[in-house]
Amino acid sequence: MIKQFDLTPRQGIGPIQRGMSRDRVRSLMGCTHEEFFKSPFAAFPTDSFDDVIHVYYDHDEQVVGVELFSPSQVSYKDLDLLSASISEIKKHMVRWGFAVEPVEAGYEIPALGVVLYAAEDSNDMARAEAAYVALADAK
Repeated sequence: MIKQFDLTPRQGIGPIQRGMSRDRVRSLMGCTHEEFFKSPFAAFPTDSFDDVIHVYYDHDEQVVGVELFSPSQVSYKDLDLLSASISEIKKHMVRWGFAVEPVEAGYEIPALGVVLYAAEDSNDMARAEAAYVALADAK
């Protein structure tokens, strides 16, 4: 299974591209998947690949977002968003002209369509536990 994913903001993460069909994603991932509802309020099922990648779809079964967990690597400009510290990520994002905003679940980088999930009690030296990459247009 693919473990390295390069981010193209709002377009794709690794081989998974915005608007790609569920069947195409399953074919590209090259491993077994489990289809499940992420929460009792989820309108559409999510695909889980090896419990480290969750792919979200819309009503037409087209990709709208991807959530990745370690040991997956989520890279933007050679910065791995799941292995770098929050402090290091903030430093790079500021240098590249992107805001990093605290949110309830961790930190959001709106320009990239990324939310980094971090434990509530984590500090800037901590690493994100997961990254959600939105591939649909921002609302």
